[in-house]
Amino acid sequence: MINLVKNELTKIFHKKTLYIILIVAIGFMILNIVMTKYFESSVSNYYGQEDLSYYNEVLNQLDKNDPYYKETYTSIKTQLETAKLNQKYNYDTWQWKVVNENSDKYIYPMIEAEGTEKYEKAKKDFDTFAQRLENGDWKSFVQAELNDVKNQIEEIEKQEYTAIGISKDIQLIEPNIRKQVLEMRLEKDIPYGNDNKNFIIEQWEQSKRDIANYKETEKTKALTYEEKISKQNAEALLSLCEYHLKNNLDEDISLADYNQRWNLATEADSSLINVFTDFGLFITIAIVVIAGTIISEEFNKGTIKLLLVRPYKRAKILIAKFIACIVVLFLAYIVTVILQLIMGGITNGFGNYIGKAMIYNYKTNAVEEISTIKYLIISGIAILPQYILIMTLAFSFSVIFVNSPLAIALPLLGMMGAEIINELAYHYEKAKFLRFFVTPNWKLDIYLFGKLPEFEPISLTFSITICVIYFVIMIATSIFIFKRKEIKNI
Repeated sequence: MINLVKNELTKIFHKKTLYIILIVAIGFMILNIVMTKYFESSVSNYYGQEDLSYYNEVLNQLDKNDPYYKETYTSIKTQLETAKLNQKYNYDTWQWKVVNENSDKYIYPMIEAEGTEKYEKAKKDFDTFAQRLENGDWKSFVQAELNDVKNQIEEIEKQEYTAIGISKDIQLIEPNIRKQVLEMRLEKDIPYGNDNKNFIIEQWEQSKRDIANYKETEKTKALTYEEKISKQNAEALLSLCEYHLKNNLDEDISLADYNQRWNLATEADSSLINVFTDFGLFITIAIVVIAGTIISEEFNKGTIKLLLVRPYKRAKILIAKFIACIVVLFLAYIVTVILQLIMGGITNGFGNYIGKAMIYNYKTNAVEEISTIKYLIISGIAILPQYILIMTLAFSFSVIFVNSPLAIALPLLGMMGAEIINELAYHYEKAKFLRFFVTPNWKLDIYLFGKLPEFEPISLTFSITICVIYFVIMIATSIFIFKRKEIKNI
Protein backbone atom coordinates (compact mmCIF):
# COMPACT_ATOMS: atom_id res chain seq x y z
CA MET A 1 0.00 0.00 0.00
CA ILE A 2 2.80 2.42 0.93
CA ASN A 3 4.54 1.87 -2.41
CA LEU A 4 1.29 2.46 -4.25
CA VAL A 5 0.72 5.73 -2.41
CA LYS A 6 4.30 6.85 -3.07
CA ASN A 7 3.85 6.06 -6.75
CA GLU A 8 0.66 8.14 -6.90
CA LEU A 9 2.28 11.08 -5.09
CA THR A 10 5.17 11.00 -7.56
CA LYS A 11 2.68 11.28 -10.43
CA ILE A 12 0.81 14.09 -8.69
CA PHE A 13 3.91 16.18 -8.04
CA HIS A 14 4.86 15.93 -11.69
CA LYS A 15 1.63 17.72 -12.65
CA LYS A 16 2.28 21.26 -13.91
CA THR A 17 -1.27 22.27 -12.98
CA LEU A 18 -0.45 21.96 -9.28
CA TYR A 19 2.40 24.46 -9.56
CA ILE A 20 0.31 26.85 -11.65
CA ILE A 21 -2.30 26.91 -8.85
CA LEU A 22 0.49 27.58 -6.34
CA ILE A 23 1.86 30.47 -8.42
CA VAL A 24 -1.64 31.98 -8.80
CA ALA A 25 -2.19 31.68 -5.03
CA ILE A 26 1.09 33.48 -4.31
CA GLY A 27 0.19 36.15 -6.87
CA PHE A 28 -3.20 36.63 -5.23
CA MET A 29 -1.59 37.01 -1.80
CA ILE A 30 0.87 39.60 -3.14
CA LEU A 31 -1.96 41.48 -4.83
CA ASN A 32 -3.87 41.42 -1.54
CA ILE A 33 -0.84 42.95 0.23
CA VAL A 34 -0.42 45.68 -2.41
CA MET A 35 -4.11 46.60 -2.37
CA THR A 36 -4.20 46.65 1.44
CA LYS A 37 -1.14 48.89 1.64
CA TYR A 38 -2.47 51.17 -1.10
CA PHE A 39 -5.86 51.73 0.48
CA GLU A 40 -4.40 52.14 3.97
CA SER A 41 -1.92 54.76 2.79
CA SER A 42 -4.39 56.59 0.53
CA VAL A 43 -6.80 57.55 3.33
CA SER A 44 -5.50 60.90 4.61
CA ASN A 45 -8.60 63.06 4.43
CA TYR A 46 -12.11 62.13 3.44
CA TYR A 47 -12.59 65.37 1.52
CA GLY A 48 -10.44 66.27 -1.48
CA GLN A 49 -10.17 69.36 -3.67
CA GLU A 50 -12.53 67.76 -6.18
CA ASP A 51 -15.23 67.68 -3.50
CA LEU A 52 -14.82 71.43 -2.82
CA SER A 53 -14.97 72.18 -6.54
CA TYR A 54 -18.10 70.07 -6.92
CA TYR A 55 -19.91 71.77 -4.04
CA ASN A 56 -18.98 75.24 -5.37
CA GLU A 57 -20.18 74.29 -8.85
CA VAL A 58 -23.55 73.11 -7.51
CA LEU A 59 -23.95 76.24 -5.37
CA ASN A 60 -23.29 78.51 -8.36
CA GLN A 61 -26.29 76.92 -10.06
CA LEU A 62 -28.62 77.56 -7.13
CA ASP A 63 -30.39 80.79 -6.21
CA LYS A 64 -30.23 81.01 -2.42
CA ASN A 65 -32.98 83.64 -2.42
CA ASP A 66 -35.40 81.31 -4.16
CA PRO A 67 -37.49 79.57 -1.44
CA TYR A 68 -37.76 76.48 -3.64
CA TYR A 69 -33.98 75.95 -3.56
CA LYS A 70 -33.38 77.30 -0.06
CA GLU A 71 -33.17 73.91 1.68
CA THR A 72 -30.98 72.39 -1.04
CA TYR A 73 -28.68 75.43 -0.97
CA THR A 74 -28.35 75.25 2.82
CA SER A 75 -27.58 71.54 2.73
CA ILE A 76 -24.91 71.82 -0.01
CA LYS A 77 -23.34 74.91 1.62
CA THR A 78 -23.18 73.00 4.91
CA GLN A 79 -21.31 70.17 3.20
CA LEU A 80 -18.93 72.70 1.64
CA GLU A 81 -18.16 74.43 4.94
CA THR A 82 -17.77 71.05 6.65
CA ALA A 83 -15.29 69.99 3.96
CA LYS A 84 -13.36 73.27 4.32
CA LEU A 85 -13.11 72.88 8.07
CA ASN A 86 -12.06 69.25 7.71
CA GLN A 87 -9.25 70.24 5.35
CA LYS A 88 -7.38 71.37 8.46
CA TYR A 89 -7.43 67.93 10.04
CA ASN A 90 -6.44 64.41 9.05
CA TYR A 91 -8.98 61.63 8.86
CA ASP A 92 -7.60 59.92 11.98
CA THR A 93 -7.85 62.98 14.27
CA TRP A 94 -10.60 63.49 16.83
CA GLN A 95 -11.35 66.91 15.29
CA TRP A 96 -12.31 65.31 11.97
CA LYS A 97 -14.80 63.11 13.75
CA VAL A 98 -16.26 65.96 15.83
CA VAL A 99 -16.66 68.24 12.80
CA ASN A 100 -18.71 65.67 10.91
CA GLU A 101 -20.85 64.72 13.89
CA ASN A 102 -21.62 68.37 14.78
CA SER A 103 -22.10 69.94 11.36
CA ASP A 104 -25.88 69.96 11.81
CA LYS A 105 -25.50 71.61 15.23
CA TYR A 106 -23.11 74.46 14.35
CA ILE A 107 -22.64 74.75 10.59
CA TYR A 108 -26.15 74.15 9.27
CA PRO A 109 -27.81 76.73 11.62
CA MET A 110 -25.23 79.35 10.57
CA ILE A 111 -25.86 78.79 6.85
CA GLU A 112 -29.62 78.69 7.39
CA ALA A 113 -29.51 82.00 9.27
CA GLU A 114 -27.62 83.90 6.54
CA GLY A 115 -29.29 87.26 5.87
CA THR A 116 -31.35 87.18 9.08
CA GLU A 117 -30.94 88.65 12.55
CA LYS A 118 -30.10 85.18 13.91
CA TYR A 119 -26.93 85.00 11.83
CA GLU A 120 -24.62 86.80 14.27
CA LYS A 121 -25.41 84.44 17.13
CA ALA A 122 -25.14 81.37 14.89
CA LYS A 123 -21.81 82.66 13.51
CA LYS A 124 -20.54 83.28 17.04
CA ASP A 125 -21.48 79.73 18.07
CA PHE A 126 -19.67 78.37 15.03
CA ASP A 127 -16.53 80.44 15.71
CA THR A 128 -16.48 79.20 19.30
CA PHE A 129 -16.86 75.65 18.01
CA ALA A 130 -13.97 76.12 15.55
CA GLN A 131 -11.77 77.65 18.28
CA ARG A 132 -12.42 74.72 20.61
CA LEU A 133 -11.25 72.43 17.82
CA GLU A 134 -8.08 74.50 17.40
CA ASN A 135 -7.41 74.39 21.15
CA GLY A 136 -7.46 70.58 21.09
CA ASP A 137 -9.85 70.30 24.03
CA TRP A 138 -11.70 67.12 23.09
CA LYS A 139 -12.86 66.53 26.66
CA SER A 140 -15.02 69.67 26.57
CA PHE A 141 -16.99 68.16 23.69
CA VAL A 142 -17.43 64.90 25.58
CA GLN A 143 -18.49 66.72 28.75
CA ALA A 144 -20.95 68.92 26.82
CA GLU A 145 -22.52 65.86 25.19
CA LEU A 146 -22.58 64.06 28.55
CA ASN A 147 -24.43 66.99 30.14
CA ASP A 148 -27.00 66.94 27.33
CA VAL A 149 -27.53 63.20 27.77
CA LYS A 150 -27.93 63.54 31.55
CA ASN A 151 -30.54 66.26 31.03
CA GLN A 152 -32.35 64.03 28.56
CA ILE A 153 -32.41 61.18 31.10
CA GLU A 154 -33.75 63.49 33.82
CA GLU A 155 -36.52 64.76 31.54
CA ILE A 156 -37.61 61.21 30.68
CA GLU A 157 -37.61 60.16 34.34
CA LYS A 158 -39.70 63.20 35.29
CA GLN A 159 -42.37 62.46 32.71
CA GLU A 160 -45.73 61.49 34.20
CA TYR A 161 -46.95 60.08 30.91
CA THR A 162 -45.01 58.27 28.23
CA ALA A 163 -45.58 57.99 24.51
CA ILE A 164 -48.24 55.45 23.59
CA GLY A 165 -46.78 51.96 23.61
CA ILE A 166 -43.31 53.09 24.69
CA SER A 167 -42.34 52.62 28.33
CA LYS A 168 -39.80 54.74 30.17
CA ASP A 169 -37.44 51.76 30.30
CA ILE A 170 -37.36 51.60 26.50
CA GLN A 171 -36.94 55.38 26.18
CA LEU A 172 -34.01 55.27 28.61
CA ILE A 173 -32.10 52.54 26.78
CA GLU A 174 -30.42 54.80 24.24
CA PRO A 175 -29.48 57.73 26.53
CA ASN A 176 -28.25 55.45 29.33
CA ILE A 177 -25.97 53.55 26.95
CA ARG A 178 -24.72 56.80 25.46
CA LYS A 179 -24.02 58.09 28.96
CA GLN A 180 -21.92 55.02 29.73
CA VAL A 181 -19.93 55.50 26.50
CA LEU A 182 -19.16 59.16 27.27
CA GLU A 183 -18.18 58.38 30.86
CA MET A 184 -15.93 55.61 29.51
CA ARG A 185 -14.19 58.07 27.20
CA LEU A 186 -13.40 60.41 30.08
CA GLU A 187 -12.39 57.62 32.46
CA LYS A 188 -10.08 55.86 29.97
CA ASP A 189 -8.93 59.02 28.21
CA ILE A 190 -10.18 58.01 24.76
CA PRO A 191 -10.87 60.98 22.43
CA TYR A 192 -13.20 60.80 19.46
CA GLY A 193 -11.62 59.37 16.33
CA ASN A 194 -11.48 56.68 13.65
CA ASP A 195 -8.82 54.50 15.26
CA ASN A 196 -9.05 51.01 16.72
CA LYS A 197 -10.03 52.17 20.22
CA ASN A 198 -12.99 54.08 18.81
CA PHE A 199 -14.02 51.08 16.74
CA ILE A 200 -14.02 49.01 19.94
CA ILE A 201 -16.16 51.60 21.73
CA GLU A 202 -18.59 51.82 18.79
CA GLN A 203 -18.95 48.02 18.72
CA TRP A 204 -19.46 47.99 22.51
CA GLU A 205 -22.19 50.60 22.19
CA GLN A 206 -23.97 48.79 19.37
CA SER A 207 -23.85 45.39 21.08
CA LYS A 208 -25.04 46.92 24.36
CA ARG A 209 -27.98 48.47 22.50
CA ASP A 210 -28.82 45.21 20.73
CA ILE A 211 -28.77 43.18 23.95
CA ALA A 212 -30.99 45.72 25.73
CA ASN A 213 -33.51 45.60 22.89
CA TYR A 214 -33.57 41.79 22.89
CA LYS A 215 -34.14 41.77 26.64
CA GLU A 216 -37.10 44.12 26.19
CA THR A 217 -38.46 41.83 23.47
CA GLU A 218 -38.14 38.80 25.78
CA LYS A 219 -40.47 40.48 28.28
CA THR A 220 -43.37 40.16 25.86
CA LYS A 221 -42.52 37.19 23.62
CA ALA A 222 -39.99 34.45 23.01
CA LEU A 223 -37.11 35.26 20.69
CA THR A 224 -37.00 33.61 17.29
CA TYR A 225 -34.02 31.37 16.56
CA GLU A 226 -32.43 34.05 14.37
CA GLU A 227 -32.86 36.58 17.19
CA LYS A 228 -31.22 34.15 19.63
CA ILE A 229 -28.21 33.91 17.31
CA SER A 230 -28.04 37.70 16.98
CA LYS A 231 -28.27 38.12 20.75
CA GLN A 232 -25.52 35.54 21.24
CA ASN A 233 -23.29 37.39 18.77
CA ALA A 234 -23.98 40.68 20.55
CA GLU A 235 -23.07 39.15 23.92
CA ALA A 236 -19.81 37.81 22.48
CA LEU A 237 -18.98 41.15 20.92
CA LEU A 238 -19.76 43.02 24.14
CA SER A 239 -17.54 40.72 26.24
CA LEU A 240 -14.60 41.04 23.85
CA CYS A 241 -14.90 44.84 23.73
CA GLU A 242 -15.05 45.04 27.53
CA TYR A 243 -12.02 42.73 27.74
CA HIS A 244 -10.09 44.97 25.35
CA LEU A 245 -10.99 48.15 27.23
CA LYS A 246 -10.54 46.69 30.71
CA ASN A 247 -7.08 45.34 29.93
CA ASN A 248 -6.10 48.40 27.88
CA LEU A 249 -4.79 46.21 25.07
CA ASP A 250 -2.32 47.61 22.61
CA GLU A 251 -3.69 49.42 19.55
CA ASP A 252 -2.38 46.57 17.40
CA ILE A 253 -4.80 44.19 19.11
CA SER A 254 -7.92 44.69 17.04
CA LEU A 255 -11.37 43.20 16.89
CA ALA A 256 -11.74 40.81 13.97
CA ASP A 257 -14.62 38.74 12.66
CA TYR A 258 -13.61 35.18 11.87
CA ASN A 259 -16.68 33.74 10.18
CA GLN A 260 -18.98 35.56 12.66
CA ARG A 261 -16.91 34.49 15.66
CA TRP A 262 -15.39 37.69 16.96
CA ASN A 263 -11.90 37.62 18.42
CA LEU A 264 -9.14 39.95 19.58
CA ALA A 265 -5.75 39.57 17.88
CA THR A 266 -3.09 41.50 16.05
CA GLU A 267 -3.53 42.02 12.32
CA ALA A 268 -0.73 39.51 11.74
CA ASP A 269 -2.33 36.82 13.92
CA SER A 270 -5.76 37.54 12.44
CA SER A 271 -4.37 36.92 8.96
CA LEU A 272 -3.34 33.45 10.11
CA ILE A 273 -6.60 32.77 11.92
CA ASN A 274 -8.50 33.64 8.74
CA VAL A 275 -6.22 31.77 6.34
CA PHE A 276 -8.58 28.89 5.59
CA THR A 277 -11.42 31.34 4.93
CA ASP A 278 -9.44 33.84 2.86
CA PHE A 279 -7.58 31.30 0.72
CA GLY A 280 -9.82 28.24 0.96
CA LEU A 281 -10.64 28.65 -2.73
CA PHE A 282 -7.09 27.71 -3.72
CA ILE A 283 -7.14 24.65 -1.47
CA THR A 284 -10.45 23.63 -3.04
CA ILE A 285 -9.22 24.08 -6.61
CA ALA A 286 -6.00 22.16 -5.90
CA ILE A 287 -7.70 19.11 -4.39
CA VAL A 288 -10.53 19.07 -6.95
CA VAL A 289 -8.06 19.20 -9.85
CA ILE A 290 -5.99 16.36 -8.39
CA ALA A 291 -8.93 14.17 -7.35
CA GLY A 292 -10.82 14.88 -10.58
CA THR A 293 -7.96 13.71 -12.79
CA ILE A 294 -6.27 10.98 -10.77
CA ILE A 295 -8.45 8.20 -12.26
CA SER A 296 -9.77 9.65 -15.52
CA GLU A 297 -6.30 10.57 -16.82
CA GLU A 298 -5.14 6.99 -16.27
CA PHE A 299 -8.01 5.75 -18.46
CA ASN A 300 -7.64 8.46 -21.08
CA LYS A 301 -3.89 7.87 -21.46
CA GLY A 302 -4.22 4.10 -21.25
CA THR A 303 -1.76 3.88 -18.34
CA ILE A 304 -4.45 2.23 -16.21
CA LYS A 305 -3.52 -1.09 -17.87
CA LEU A 306 0.01 -0.87 -16.53
CA LEU A 307 -1.37 -0.28 -13.07
CA LEU A 308 -3.97 -3.03 -13.10
CA VAL A 309 -1.56 -5.73 -14.25
CA ARG A 310 0.35 -5.31 -11.02
CA PRO A 311 -0.46 -7.80 -8.22
CA TYR A 312 -2.88 -5.53 -6.39
CA LYS A 313 -6.64 -5.68 -6.07
CA ARG A 314 -8.53 -2.88 -7.76
CA ALA A 315 -10.00 -1.71 -4.46
CA LYS A 316 -6.50 -1.39 -3.01
CA ILE A 317 -5.32 0.63 -6.01
CA LEU A 318 -8.29 2.96 -5.72
CA ILE A 319 -7.81 3.45 -1.99
CA ALA A 320 -4.11 4.22 -2.55
CA LYS A 321 -5.08 6.93 -5.01
CA PHE A 322 -7.57 8.38 -2.54
CA ILE A 323 -4.96 8.37 0.27
CA ALA A 324 -2.63 10.26 -2.07
CA CYS A 325 -5.36 12.88 -2.52
CA ILE A 326 -5.70 13.16 1.28
CA VAL A 327 -1.94 13.72 1.54
CA VAL A 328 -2.18 16.51 -1.04
CA LEU A 329 -5.00 18.08 0.98
CA PHE A 330 -2.87 18.20 4.13
CA LEU A 331 0.08 19.55 2.16
CA ALA A 332 -2.20 22.26 0.74
CA TYR A 333 -3.14 23.16 4.32
CA ILE A 334 0.51 23.44 5.34
CA VAL A 335 1.64 25.37 2.26
CA THR A 336 -1.25 27.85 2.59
CA VAL A 337 -0.42 28.52 6.25
CA ILE A 338 3.31 28.97 5.50
CA LEU A 339 2.59 31.34 2.61
CA GLN A 340 0.19 33.40 4.73
CA LEU A 341 2.71 33.44 7.59
CA ILE A 342 5.29 34.96 5.24
CA MET A 343 2.91 37.33 3.46
CA GLY A 344 1.30 38.42 6.72
CA GLY A 345 4.74 39.10 8.16
CA ILE A 346 5.65 41.22 5.13
CA THR A 347 2.36 43.14 5.37
CA ASN A 348 2.08 43.65 9.12
CA GLY A 349 5.63 43.02 10.34
CA PHE A 350 6.93 39.73 11.66
CA GLY A 351 7.31 41.33 15.10
CA ASN A 352 3.53 41.75 15.30
CA TYR A 353 2.97 38.01 15.56
CA ILE A 354 2.24 37.45 19.24
CA GLY A 355 1.04 33.90 18.68
CA LYS A 356 -2.31 34.19 20.44
CA ALA A 357 -5.84 35.51 20.20
CA MET A 358 -8.65 36.20 22.64
CA ILE A 359 -11.86 34.42 21.73
CA TYR A 360 -15.31 34.30 23.28
CA ASN A 361 -16.31 30.87 24.53
CA TYR A 362 -20.08 30.59 24.13
CA LYS A 363 -20.20 27.64 26.51
CA THR A 364 -18.58 29.43 29.45
CA ASN A 365 -19.76 32.92 28.44
CA ALA A 366 -16.24 34.22 28.96
CA VAL A 367 -13.29 35.55 26.99
CA GLU A 368 -10.46 33.03 26.78
CA GLU A 369 -6.92 33.22 25.45
CA ILE A 370 -5.96 30.69 22.80
CA SER A 371 -2.72 30.23 20.86
CA THR A 372 -2.82 30.95 17.14
CA ILE A 373 -1.47 27.48 16.36
CA LYS A 374 -4.19 25.83 18.47
CA TYR A 375 -6.83 27.97 16.78
CA LEU A 376 -5.47 27.00 13.37
CA ILE A 377 -5.54 23.30 14.23
CA ILE A 378 -9.08 23.47 15.65
CA SER A 379 -10.50 25.49 12.75
CA GLY A 380 -8.57 23.41 10.20
CA ILE A 381 -10.05 20.18 11.57
CA ALA A 382 -13.52 21.76 11.75
CA ILE A 383 -13.60 22.61 8.03
CA LEU A 384 -11.80 19.43 6.97
CA PRO A 385 -15.07 17.56 6.23
CA GLN A 386 -15.97 20.15 3.61
CA TYR A 387 -12.68 19.69 1.75
CA ILE A 388 -12.75 15.90 2.08
CA LEU A 389 -16.32 15.67 0.79
CA ILE A 390 -15.77 17.98 -2.18
CA MET A 391 -12.56 16.09 -2.97
CA THR A 392 -14.37 12.75 -2.68
CA LEU A 393 -17.07 14.03 -5.02
CA ALA A 394 -14.47 14.94 -7.65
CA PHE A 395 -12.77 11.57 -7.09
CA SER A 396 -16.07 9.71 -7.56
CA PHE A 397 -16.92 11.63 -10.73
CA SER A 398 -13.45 10.83 -12.06
CA VAL A 399 -14.22 7.12 -11.59
CA ILE A 400 -17.81 7.23 -12.83
CA PHE A 401 -17.48 9.46 -15.90
CA VAL A 402 -13.76 8.96 -16.74
CA ASN A 403 -13.86 12.59 -17.85
CA SER A 404 -11.46 15.03 -16.19
CA PRO A 405 -13.16 18.34 -17.16
CA LEU A 406 -16.51 17.01 -15.96
CA ALA A 407 -15.04 15.63 -12.73
CA ILE A 408 -13.50 19.05 -11.99
CA ALA A 409 -16.35 21.28 -13.13
CA LEU A 410 -19.25 19.55 -11.37
CA PRO A 411 -17.81 19.75 -7.81
CA LEU A 412 -16.82 23.40 -8.31
CA LEU A 413 -20.32 24.20 -9.54
CA GLY A 414 -21.64 22.33 -6.53
CA MET A 415 -19.52 24.52 -4.26
CA MET A 416 -20.98 27.65 -5.85
CA GLY A 417 -24.52 26.30 -5.51
CA ALA A 418 -23.95 25.31 -1.89
CA GLU A 419 -24.58 28.83 -0.63
CA ILE A 420 -27.95 28.94 -2.39
CA ILE A 421 -28.94 25.60 -0.87
CA ASN A 422 -27.83 26.73 2.58
CA GLU A 423 -29.75 30.00 2.35
CA LEU A 424 -32.90 28.11 1.38
CA ALA A 425 -32.41 25.71 4.28
CA TYR A 426 -31.79 28.51 6.76
CA HIS A 427 -34.60 30.88 5.83
CA TYR A 428 -37.51 28.93 4.32
CA GLU A 429 -39.71 26.62 6.33
CA LYS A 430 -40.70 24.55 3.30
CA ALA A 431 -37.02 23.92 2.53
CA LYS A 432 -36.18 22.46 5.95
CA PHE A 433 -35.74 19.05 4.33
CA LEU A 434 -32.47 20.40 2.94
CA ARG A 435 -30.95 19.93 6.40
CA PHE A 436 -30.41 16.33 5.28
CA PHE A 437 -28.29 17.62 2.39
CA VAL A 438 -24.54 17.69 2.94
CA THR A 439 -23.76 21.38 2.35
CA PRO A 440 -25.49 22.80 5.47
CA ASN A 441 -23.58 20.25 7.54
CA TRP A 442 -20.08 19.96 6.13
CA LYS A 443 -18.59 23.06 7.80
CA LEU A 444 -18.28 22.01 11.45
CA ASP A 445 -16.64 25.31 12.38
CA ILE A 446 -20.15 26.69 12.92
CA TYR A 447 -20.14 24.76 16.21
CA LEU A 448 -16.77 26.01 17.48
CA PHE A 449 -16.67 27.28 21.06
CA GLY A 450 -20.33 26.50 21.67
CA LYS A 451 -21.81 28.87 19.10
CA LEU A 452 -25.37 28.21 17.98
CA PRO A 453 -25.54 26.87 14.40
CA GLU A 454 -27.34 29.06 11.88
CA PHE A 455 -29.88 26.32 11.21
CA GLU A 456 -31.97 25.36 14.26
CA PRO A 457 -32.74 21.64 13.69
CA ILE A 458 -29.12 20.59 13.18
CA SER A 459 -26.51 19.70 15.79
CA LEU A 460 -22.87 18.62 15.80
CA THR A 461 -23.79 14.93 16.02
CA PHE A 462 -26.36 15.33 13.24
CA SER A 463 -23.88 17.10 10.94
CA ILE A 464 -21.12 14.53 11.50
CA THR A 465 -23.59 11.72 10.80
CA ILE A 466 -24.73 13.33 7.54
CA CYS A 467 -21.13 13.89 6.43
CA VAL A 468 -20.16 10.28 7.17
CA ILE A 469 -23.19 8.92 5.28
CA TYR A 470 -22.41 10.96 2.15
CA PHE A 471 -18.72 10.04 2.35
CA VAL A 472 -19.42 6.32 2.64
CA ILE A 473 -21.91 6.41 -0.24
CA MET A 474 -19.42 8.16 -2.56
CA ILE A 475 -16.48 5.91 -1.65
CA ALA A 476 -18.56 2.71 -1.87
CA THR A 477 -19.95 3.78 -5.25
CA SER A 478 -16.45 4.56 -6.54
CA ILE A 479 -15.08 1.17 -5.46
CA PHE A 480 -18.09 -0.67 -6.88
CA ILE A 481 -17.83 0.99 -10.29
CA PHE A 482 -14.01 0.87 -10.48
CA LYS A 483 -13.98 -2.87 -9.80
CA ARG A 484 -16.34 -3.39 -12.74
CA LYS A 485 -14.75 -0.99 -15.21
CA GLU A 486 -14.11 -2.52 -18.61
CA ILE A 487 -10.57 -1.74 -19.78
CA LYS A 488 -9.94 -4.04 -22.71
CA ASN A 489 -10.66 -1.33 -25.30
CA ILE A 490 -8.59 1.33 -23.59
